[in-house]
Amino acid sequence: MKSLVAGVAAALLVGTLAGCAPSAESSVPTATAAAPAPRPTPITAAPAVSVPAMPRAAFKADCTVVATDAEVSDAIGGPVVAEPYSGDVMPDWMVQSLGGIRCAWTPADGIGAWVTVIPVAAAGQDIVDDAGDGEPACYGGEFDAGYQDACSFSTTVGEWWYAGVVYTAPDSGIDATDAIDELVADLGTRAAAHAAEVPANLDGAWTDTPDCDALDESVDTTPIGLDLEAVVGNQPEEAGPGFWGAVAATGEQTCYWEESDGVALATTEILPGGWWVIDRQSQDTGAAPVAIDGALRALRVPDADGSASETLYVTDGVNLVTARGTLDAEQLGALAVLVMNGVAG
Repeated sequence: MKSLVAGVAAALLVGTLAGCAPSAESSVPTATAAAPAPRPTPITAAPAVSVPAMPRAAFKADCTVVATDAEVSDAIGGPVVAEPYSGDVMPDWMVQSLGGIRCAWTPADGIGAWVTVIPVAAAGQDIVDDAGDGEPACYGGEFDAGYQDACSFSTTVGEWWYAGVVYTAPDSGIDATDAIDELVADLGTRAAAHAAEVPANLDGAWTDTPDCDALDESVDTTPIGLDLEAVVGNQPEEAGPGFWGAVAATGEQTCYWEESDGVALATTEILPGGWWVIDRQSQDTGAAPVAIDGALRALRVPDADGSASETLYVTDGVNLVTARGTLDAEQLGALAVLVMNGVAG
């Protein structure tokens, strides 16, 4: 019995081992696809929103980089001091829109220099060339104080377009062209230390502004209770080539709005990309934001002289239209929006 039991046990052991041995077909393990792990939701940063910045004036708005009082006085033959521009008028805004600066040196008797310095790349070489055609242009003459020479000029100093008007002191014997040469040389000693910064172009900025005749055709003013006609507005005398070049480069447009009898009731000014002027003028005494249908933002600013006049500033978020005159604030604001829509088409 012992041998039989042992034989049975041995058989069972052999059978068991045989059952554990792999067959030829099962010798290659079969790959089993695992369930994919859940993918984490990617964390992405929200895209940065581009907030337009106010264009910066050249040389950090420091006219002593352009010329010192002593340099101008020496060049024109009479004492002058810098007279800062207010920054509150369209010529200032145009030039700043291009990353430039306006400077003036003058006493009470009319001698002096009135200049602009603008990055060539901001104005555009074609505009610089056109504005400089025929410059310097001289027109001196006899005055009560004696003979006084005067010239406008336009030139480039490195990356900068330098232009303006110079009046020499009466009977000083100084040619205005010689004074200009001195001033250009003075700026040349400092200009290279200041890189010309060209303001970025803004999406939505008007690139083709209509003239006053075109606005007269496209803008119907009867919604403000008046039938007005747009005519070309006046521009400053002695503005110089830099001013006119800035007008062309920015697309600025000034129009008077007149009744049929020729009486002007309002003036509008257009500045493509000039949204930032509202921020600047909001610091003026009495400035107050107002709500005007059709404008993204609007500002009402009374004249500083205490008169009843005021200026309305409106923007679509990128461009600027101003309106001022004898109309009431509601009419001025509505007129500015009508002009804004007329430009946008």
